Amino acid sequence: MEVSEIRLLSSTEKDLAQALWGFSYELHLPCGINSAHFAALEDNIRKFLAASAFDIVRKSKGKNISKNIRPYVEKMALDLAERKVALTIRHSQHGSARPTDIITQVLELSEEDSRQIRVLKRGHYFPDDIFPIISIS
Repeated sequence: MEVSEIRLLSSTEKDLAQALWGFSYELHLPCGINSAHFAALEDNIRKFLAASAFDIVRKSKGKNISKNIRPYVEKMALDLAERKVALTIRHSQHGSARPTDIITQVLELSEEDSRQIRVLKRGHYFPDDIFPIISIS
């Protein structure tokens, strides 16, 4: 892990979670995904990014809860050469999207392919940052 900066929270920021803006992730895709799968992934990503809303269903405390995750996903890009999806996901006191939400409900990968994806958290973002404060190598 590489720490690129350390700073004190301002007096208006009660805790780290409140100060946090978001995270960057890499989803490393399994070897079994072929060119037809990649075309479907590209199409799913394009449709998701073009949508103003994208409702998912999560199970919480025995109840199904519908949630719009589109406002929380700032960036999503498929890198065919590296076989990965890069994500930037916003975090707020009202919620966030999880990488598992993206894998299962946006990319629509099979259960088997989903289990083989390696998820790497690459950085943490604060509101005034252009680059991540903490980046993981």
